[in-house]
Amino acid sequence: MKTPKKTVPRWVRYALLGATGLALLGAGGVYVTTNQTTPTAPMQSRDERLQAMFAAPRPVRLATVVREDARATRTFPGCVRASREAELAFRVGGPLASVAVQPGAVVTQGQVLLEIDPRDFTDTIRTLNARRDGALTGGEIARLMFDRVAPLFTQQVVSLTEYDKARSSLAAAQANVADIEAQLQVARHQLVDTVLRAPFAGVVTRVDVDAQEMVKAGTVVLHLHDISLLELDVDVAEREMLVHRLATNELAAAVFSSIPDRVFPVQLVEWSTASDAQTRTYRVTFALHAPDDVAILPGMSAEVAWHGSHGTGITLAIPPSAVTADSSGTPCVWVYDAATATVHRRVVQLGVLTKTAHTVVLSGLQDGERIVAAGTDALVEDMRVTPLDTAE
Repeated sequence: MKTPKKTVPRWVRYALLGATGLALLGAGGVYVTTNQTTPTAPMQSRDERLQAMFAAPRPVRLATVVREDARATRTFPGCVRASREAELAFRVGGPLASVAVQPGAVVTQGQVLLEIDPRDFTDTIRTLNARRDGALTGGEIARLMFDRVAPLFTQQVVSLTEYDKARSSLAAAQANVADIEAQLQVARHQLVDTVLRAPFAGVVTRVDVDAQEMVKAGTVVLHLHDISLLELDVDVAEREMLVHRLATNELAAAVFSSIPDRVFPVQLVEWSTASDAQTRTYRVTFALHAPDDVAILPGMSAEVAWHGSHGTGITLAIPPSAVTADSSGTPCVWVYDAATATVHRRVVQLGVLTKTAHTVVLSGLQDGERIVAAGTDALVEDMRVTPLDTAE
């Protein structure tokens, strides 16, 4: 007969607990856990954890600090437009009698472009001329009457009422003549305005009406561009504006995509002093005298090379990818120590971009030093690295 297994009452097990431990009975033996504090290793810093994580040298790509001209030429995309553009309209309305030009026509200043049928305006002038002749006759009669009454009034032969009536009649007749003269002058102007002339020499770019069409006063009927002098508009970033000389007639050069083998001289003529609300750039305009042997038209694209006249001159430059920031947001780079194959963080002061898209370094680096240009992620102070050219 099998003897029953004795179990230890729960209160006995708890009684066996000491002031500093807890006895747990298990099948394989007795395990004791105490509440005494066990000393632990000090908490590692982030850099130490990264050092342990990347115990092997980290591959990086290096770059050498070089000297470049911070005033080197920058290139900006631009668009050509005419120096003068006009949307022409008649000051009077009426049926269009003739269209003397078509799009593409080269016109001179004062040349007739379009004409409105002048019959209504000539009829108005004839009517007003007749009315003026009648008004002049009435004015002459009023003058004679007044000249007759005035001496009699002085001799007290006629009454004051008759004198005032003669004077008022003369004044009314003179005012009527002046009114008709003014209407006649307006009619003459309107007759002249039936002919639309070119306000300046240029090229007709669009005609919006046809002969015999009824046009209204103020409606645009023709577009005219002066392309003897062209303008190129470019948008320049704020830091680029700071390194260029803003002065009228400052020289630059333009290259057109349709004429890649030629360089055209251009001159700075104007610039905006307020940036665009969307792009935060400034509009700069250069002037170009249209060449005789090639057609450069509004809307063509160009590249404007503008040499910087201000700035730091010959200075140190590094690739933009080498620039990082510390915890406070201050720009810095990782400098490579060839003797120990380690990197060290160094704070730098940056400037503008050079023509090779390098970033100018105003302070913090020396010519010839080598810095990490790629692979800056997870670098820590004194970390061992291997340049990619060496690793490969």
